[in-house]
Amino acid sequence: MNKLAEILKLMRLKQWIKNGFVAIPFVLSLKFLEINFQNYFNLFLGILSFCLISSAVYIINDLIDRKEDRQHHKKKNRPLAKGSISVLLALVICAFLIFSSFWITAYFFNPKALLVISIYSINSLIYSFHTKHFAIFDTISIALGFVLRVLFGIFCFETPISKWIILLTFAICLFLAFTKRRKDFNDGCVRKSLHGYTQIMLDKFIVISAVLAIACYVMYTNEMVNISGNYGFTITNIFVIFGVFRYLQAFHLDTSDVGDSGIIIYKDMVFLGNIVLWGIALILCLICN
Repeated sequence: MNKLAEILKLMRLKQWIKNGFVAIPFVLSLKFLEINFQNYFNLFLGILSFCLISSAVYIINDLIDRKEDRQHHKKKNRPLAKGSISVLLALVICAFLIFSSFWITAYFFNPKALLVISIYSINSLIYSFHTKHFAIFDTISIALGFVLRVLFGIFCFETPISKWIILLTFAICLFLAFTKRRKDFNDGCVRKSLHGYTQIMLDKFIVISAVLAIACYVMYTNEMVNISGNYGFTITNIFVIFGVFRYLQAFHLDTSDVGDSGIIIYKDMVFLGNIVLWGIALILCLICN
């Protein structure tokens, strides 16, 4: 039982929330309103496929970094770092996850979706072995991974969406990645890429990417207003701006562990409530087109 718990910890199930980006095209295209088994089964398989490949990537990253992780106050508790999972078992699990992800994608979806998940795998491997050690390249690689999640959803569900959503995804993920790097400075992390950053530089990058993200969302809502004539889309900007401010507040006051992607969503009820209200408002605007 303890071994199973360690395997699940190795797969980082909490991080699976990131793969919700795969569902963005499914939601924004209102495909979720088509209530039938096949529709939602495809959604489940699409997200599952990305969850499996992302877990495999985490395992590869942990295999590479296990020696350095033993020196970190938090990462030393990871299964490979503390030795509760052997390297051989980790490799077997990783191979199974990769095979399962590619098989699901190849069998149930189209070649474009398979190409996207292949590019994601290559990008992740390059990140694990190389780009994570270089400033700016590391955060761009992370943000690209989320853009590929959205593209995967587009090809899986054959639902094109606004180009501004793709740019928004890139910008908001850059913002989150830069705040993570800024938090690494505070935690005394020995990450190699930090040699190419300064705290002041990261503060500027955070502001730039936050403004860029808000601008991309504003352009998306303006586009939707022009298409539909529904000015309710403009109101949703308020939730997005507040969400960015709330995240930065939690970061600077250290009221939530924003350095660990996704944790603020679990712990900050105001932030979570804002996301829910924004989601409801946006969906209502889309439905009322």
